[in-house]
Amino acid sequence: MQEAVDFVSLDTCGAINSFCGQTRNHEKGRRVTTLFYDCYQEMAEKQTTQLIRQIKSEYEIEGVSLFHKTGEVPIGETSIIIAASAPHRRQAILGTLELLDRFKQEVPIWKKEYFADGPEWKEDQK
Repeated sequence: MQEAVDFVSLDTCGAINSFCGQTRNHEKGRRVTTLFYDCYQEMAEKQTTQLIRQIKSEYEIEGVSLFHKTGEVPIGETSIIIAASAPHRRQAILGTLELLDRFKQEVPIWKKEYFADGPEWKEDQK
């Protein structure tokens, strides 16, 4: 996480907002044992770059760092890190939230949840 924050630390920005998402041990009353993420890497990178450009413009964000893990992500491990810097805190916070929400909706990364009673691909990434 610190590496992402350091990457977006700019003299022109008074605010850095960061988000770290990790695998929890439950989903809708079911026990989760692990997660697995897969993606279409070329398309994911292209769409992520376009999305970051849009968010930077819409929220006056100056620096962005986004990392999403693929493969297995056990309970308690980090799957996504986002850091955004802006001149003011509201821009950084709202920009980070919008980037996270749109990333999960628009970028082709798929999540398979492993439950105690078997695995399922998650269709709704919200």
